[in-house]
Amino acid sequence: MPRPRKPRRKLGEKQPRSWDYGVDYEKVYRELAKLVQTEKDGYTKCYTSIALIALRNGSRIGEAIEAFKEFLNTSKTKIYVRVEKHKKEEDYRLMVIPKELVEEDLSLCRDLLNKKKDHIRANINKYLHRRLGINCHSLRYAFITYMLRRGVSPSIIAAITGHKNLNMI
Repeated sequence: MPRPRKPRRKLGEKQPRSWDYGVDYEKVYRELAKLVQTEKDGYTKCYTSIALIALRNGSRIGEAIEAFKEFLNTSKTKIYVRVEKHKKEEDYRLMVIPKELVEEDLSLCRDLLNKKKDHIRANINKYLHRRLGINCHSLRYAFITYMLRRGVSPSIIAAITGHKNLNMI
């Protein structure tokens, strides 16, 4: 007998029909910002922080992990990271660390610096799925949808998110 499925959404929305889960940028941003401040466990605080960076910048989760690690090492709030999925080594994008992240609160995250990116990515995906009923990549598309609704040109969004092709937006 198959196991009953848990509901995927915890933010009070209907079951999504598309692969990107139809995530509302502002709602998830507020939820993640609140979780960053209230989480007590070091790893979940780190995972939430990385998810917030990905959402704020419309980045892939791997790029957000790199930005977070650089933030922990340097305390810089504007960081350039290599764009994933681009073959050129010189393709970088600007990542802005959200103001909700306070370095002193993240001292527990130093252990994360030694872990492999794929391990961190998988744990963040599990955490987001359990906690908010979403996946990592839906954060990226929530940002893109939010920017489009605010009237930002698709070519500017492509430049921000690192998309080479406007059809991908």
